[in-house]
Amino acid sequence: MLGLNSAKKKDQYTINHVISDRIVADALISDIELLSRWTTVGLEYELLHILDVSPQSNIDLAKIMDVDKATISRRIRRLLEEEAIKPAKHIGSHGKQYWITNCQMCPWQYTKESCRKESIETLQAIFRERYGLELDDSSFQDIEHNPSLMHLKEVFSEMPNKTTSKSKKEVS
Repeated sequence: MLGLNSAKKKDQYTINHVISDRIVADALISDIELLSRWTTVGLEYELLHILDVSPQSNIDLAKIMDVDKATISRRIRRLLEEEAIKPAKHIGSHGKQYWITNCQMCPWQYTKESCRKESIETLQAIFRERYGLELDDSSFQDIEHNPSLMHLKEVFSEMPNKTTSKSKKEVS
């Protein structure tokens, strides 16, 4: 360890300093890097990912990401200018504006059709493998918006892959 009077035997380090020596604390924590600030690209990418599966307001995004509202507002404004996101059709409680990704300018470079197709295929596979249900494309015809399909895909993908015999009988 740099700067320390230390010795290494196999997988063990011995530090020859008094524990209160400042150099000990500095050496032990110098390699630990805590993310204290988001990079612009990282923040925008995470915002797009969150908005791709669920409409959120600036206040909600600030809470979810533990970032101040002004930073969120600047990134949202930039994403709006690039047309990567758009306002959701509804206004939330207390007049909150909600944002969703813009399918016409998909940040992931999907076409609207390929995004829908991939989401439906993933959901069909999940239902087939976990519940033994065969769903055709018409099962999803009432779901108008791709972000809704993507949200369902994310929810079902993250659910534990456990079914009970009772739940299989109820679904059948």
